[in-house]
Amino acid sequence: KEDFENNGGIYSEEPVVIGDRLITSKGPGTTLEFALAIVRKATGPDMEKALREGMVIANCKCDDNYTCGCNN
Repeated sequence: KEDFENNGGIYSEEPVVIGDRLITSKGPGTTLEFALAIVRKATGPDMEKALREGMVIANCKCDDNYTCGCNN
């Protein structure tokens, strides 16, 4: 974390972070939300919603384009 920040990075404690060109997640426990963030960025919120409904996953309540906790 310290090296990352010392080299200009912005560290976040959020499980999934969505940027303009990069989506990253905190670790293996965030894999599903990470995958759904990719779907949302690539195909839009309707496809993400359909997948969440089909897999019985709670809807994401995040309303910004940069972070996604989805434990909200």
